[in-house]
Amino acid sequence: MEPVLHADSVEVRFYPRDGSVFLDTHYLIKGVAGAIFWKLAREYVLNRRHEFSMRELRLAGHELRLPELQDNLGVRLLLLQRRLAERGAAMQIHKTGRGRFRIDVRRPLRLMEVPDPARTSTMPSPFDRPEGRAVAPSTGAQGSSCGGALQSTAAAAPTCRTRCAPALDGIAPV
Repeated sequence: MEPVLHADSVEVRFYPRDGSVFLDTHYLIKGVAGAIFWKLAREYVLNRRHEFSMRELRLAGHELRLPELQDNLGVRLLLLQRRLAERGAAMQIHKTGRGRFRIDVRRPLRLMEVPDPARTSTMPSPFDRPEGRAVAPSTGAQGSSCGGALQSTAAAAPTCRTRCAPALDGIAPV
């Protein structure tokens, strides 16, 4: 089944870190089932393939992050099939025989793989704190949200007297 050409396309966002898949802005699934969805969608968009086999998925086990033992691939595919049917998603999975299935795509897919921000960032954010504390806006030039007054000299960045942490552009530790 070819997608309807006049229909709006669906943005498929995949987060490789945990295998999460979003259709437009709606969460669909994550983990191994999400990786399966991404593989099928990619194969469809790149090669216009509709027919697949369980063997093919099993051979792509490393890419799908399947465990070495007890991969439960059939159960994961069934879960994905049911989730797609529940949501009335643009892509549906149908069993065609033993170990074989096909996908039906009802609307064009726009694939977007979202990189892991920890891997793409080369500079630490000024809001990243090694202590893992949250930051909040300062209450004003004379004080900070932690209760200490900000002090500043021409040679040094402003610091909070009570916590001795740098205050960055009006942001002070909580």
